[in-house]
Amino acid sequence: MNEICTCGAQLPPDARFCHKCGKPQYDLIEPEPVVATPVPEVVAPPVAEPVLGVGLRNPVAVRVASLAGAVCALLIVIPLPPVVQLLWQMILLFAGGFLAVYLYNRRTKAAATLRAGAALGWMVGFFCFLIMLVLFTVSVVAMAAGDGLQASFREMIAMRGNAEVTQQLGAWLESPAGVASLLFLMLVTSFFMLTLLPAIGGALA
Repeated sequence: MNEICTCGAQLPPDARFCHKCGKPQYDLIEPEPVVATPVPEVVAPPVAEPVLGVGLRNPVAVRVASLAGAVCALLIVIPLPPVVQLLWQMILLFAGGFLAVYLYNRRTKAAATLRAGAALGWMVGFFCFLIMLVLFTVSVVAMAAGDGLQASFREMIAMRGNAEVTQQLGAWLESPAGVASLLFLMLVTSFFMLTLLPAIGGALA
């Protein structure tokens, strides 16, 4: 430290400035600026979207099943001989469940499990049953407006069954309660057939 300033003034000990001219006697060390440490942003992990199971609440499953069900309902009404038609219906319904699982796997990019495939196949049969129910209702109304349900059913049974079956079922058709029971039995049988076979096909897909 200088004891005498350049202006000639005598400096007291530890003088930072000259009391006469005000000249600083040594360079001031400026403190380094404090740099604020950036706080890393906390990024929340992405919330995974809930995986919808195969069911009526899954829009992809509904679209696929309704499409396959409509195709089955369209092809199942092709007129064929009785034995050939039964075999055709079984193969078609089985293939409908298989087709639905194939389309579902392509759209979701995920392989369906055995349970999901069976559920998807059941949905195919359910939508096919709804379409067939509408067609069945229209045909029943048309038969009732024409020759009547009893006469129409007798004619259908005679065309497809043997004489013994025709005689047994003919007793049911003698009363309105018998006709209603026959209609109910036909609907229940159709429901189980239309839903069971596609479910098996979907499970094996």
